[in-house]
Amino acid sequence: MEKIAEIIRLHFKLDLSVRQTSSALNVSRSSVGDYCQKFKYLNLDVDDFLKLSIEKQEELLFPKTPNISQLDNKKVFPDCNYLHNELKKRKKTDKYLIVASAIFSASFTYIFFKE
Repeated sequence: MEKIAEIIRLHFKLDLSVRQTSSALNVSRSSVGDYCQKFKYLNLDVDDFLKLSIEKQEELLFPKTPNISQLDNKKVFPDCNYLHNELKKRKKTDKYLIVASAIFSASFTYIFFKE
């Protein structure tokens, strides 16, 4: 956690780039970018954040419950019970299944059905 505070100090207070910060601390660029993005989301002053205890910093950056905005970019899974019940009904064709899969295109890539 001390390394994360140092990442935030170097990037936001000393205005080092993500690449320079990652090289200085021997941390991957993606990790530095992730930590910087989490800190930007908090919308806190750098000095105020660095004055906090390590436990409080960790609590702010890594909350126990996920934020709603973090869940927005997750895939939405279809209601499988609904699809199962619809498939049991008579006269449902492959065309209907393709339309149903298009509704849930975030979750389905390929669908194979046998009649």
